[in-house]
Amino acid sequence: MASHTEIPFRDAESYDVVVDYTFKKRPTSAYMLNSGIDDNSVLPYLSININMNILKATDYKVKVEDGKGNQIMCKKLKRPINFTVDMGYTEDILDGITPTTYYVYFQDKLEQSISQLKIEVKEDGSLYFNDKFQQKL
Repeated sequence: MASHTEIPFRDAESYDVVVDYTFKKRPTSAYMLNSGIDDNSVLPYLSININMNILKATDYKVKVEDGKGNQIMCKKLKRPINFTVDMGYTEDILDGITPTTYYVYFQDKLEQSISQLKIEVKEDGSLYFNDKFQQKL
């Protein structure tokens, strides 16, 4: 696959992005259970909903990878398509426990990436789409 910098960003008119910033109860870990810690914390959780408005004839598949190259999702494109990238608890993102960057690749039938979306949370809590500032978390 081509490097991230070689793949052009998707046209902004072809999609809508909705930031879903909710509060979720953190699941109790095995460590917490074994230690007798009962933490019912409700923490900010970040999900990005992507609604594809326009698909090109060459768009065949969408693949989501985190910044470490782990595949999160891969599916054939259907019209219309909406999907969610769960980034996780913002505390974990800012502490570097979970990935801070996700790439959404649009691929042709030969699995060549033809365009991408980049979602990134910077160290200061700024959220970026395709290297453009969106909002502060």
